[in-house]
Amino acid sequence: RLFLFVSECPHIRPAPRMSPEALQALACSFLQHGFVVIHDALSPEELRVVRHECDAVTARYAAIAGHPLSSDVEEDDEDCETNITHEHHGSMEWLSTNFGCVLEVPGCCECCVDDWDATSGGYRRKTCLVTGGAPPATTRKDDAPKNTELKNTPSVDEMLRPNGALGAIATAMLHTFCARQQTLHSNPEQHHTQSKQNQNQNQHVCLFNDQYIVKPPNSLTARFGWHADSQWCDGSATKRKRADHEIENENVTAPYVSLWTALDDVDASNGCLRVLPYPAFGKEAVLNGSTEPGEDGLDGETGSTPGGGAKRYASHEARASLYRQNPAQLDRLSITRWCGDSTGKQVTLATKALRDVQVIAMKAGAILCMSHRVLHCSGPNASQTLRRAWMPQFSRGAVLRREGETVKPVALAVALGNI
Repeated sequence: RLFLFVSECPHIRPAPRMSPEALQALACSFLQHGFVVIHDALSPEELRVVRHECDAVTARYAAIAGHPLSSDVEEDDEDCETNITHEHHGSMEWLSTNFGCVLEVPGCCECCVDDWDATSGGYRRKTCLVTGGAPPATTRKDDAPKNTELKNTPSVDEMLRPNGALGAIATAMLHTFCARQQTLHSNPEQHHTQSKQNQNQNQHVCLFNDQYIVKPPNSLTARFGWHADSQWCDGSATKRKRADHEIENENVTAPYVSLWTALDDVDASNGCLRVLPYPAFGKEAVLNGSTEPGEDGLDGETGSTPGGGAKRYASHEARASLYRQNPAQLDRLSITRWCGDSTGKQVTLATKALRDVQVIAMKAGAILCMSHRVLHCSGPNASQTLRRAWMPQFSRGAVLRREGETVKPVALAVALGNI
């Protein structure tokens, strides 16, 4: 079972509040549906730290856009809720129009420009003017910060590392993409060899993206249409002219997961995510020992068979291939469903096509873990406050772009152990 694999690999350890059995259940659900929701994934202190950095990054982007935020905004004493609203700073539509609501952490300040790169990281430093400022040890005005609290305050980087709250979850979910590394053999010697291979492969789990997604208040433009996170690299071999010859660009893809972490309570009113799970795959099967892993679209295992084979779920790729509509068609169906000019038949057809869509309402501190192949979207923020989320992405190896003979990371490629 998956939890046996996880528990035997020293590089994969459950988050402090999660057992191997809990990770097993999450991995199985993730493989079947393309996503899984993890409630209370962040502790209150971890949530406070990430919110503090998110607000600092938002203030930095505000300055870049020419809309500096005032420094008198304070956090709520009890719940660490932001008090930044359009009433404090006027329209914050620039978050959507200038940046598409996506605020990248690496390189957002000027102090770390020369001290980090895509493969080694180093952009989140104690001396950084944006990400280096730790939140006060207490948010209550009548309490002085305590040195013991300061020492125990978790850092954002710690959450991303292999044993961190997000790093452990991401690593376990990424193993559902690789059949060769998942197979559990009934022969103990084969299983021991496989575990060693898993340990080596796990060293290549990378932080691929590190970003905040902040939707401005009362914004109709702060929405994301239907998409899969990796659709940007589907059929990605392109050509462009340079000087007097053509250069071929090609994305060398690797599986990756997005850990969409709610920093505020989210629901349909402030632009939570809507996810269309993988369609049901009616071909769960048992592969005998001679079958190549991944053949017939089958991948992640659920256990071993008496004959030494492995029972596997259909792979992420096989499941995603069963979607009946592409993102553009889902966008049109979404409009049809609510458009006043649509006929009754059109509305019925659209409703049927979208009936499996799940509205993911979550409390702050919860994580929505998504495969790079699962379809999802989000609506506008109709509330009076910012809607903040943190979405680091983790890949199974580096996600690369080849330009001619040059190969370089598309974004980050920082091994979790080096963060």
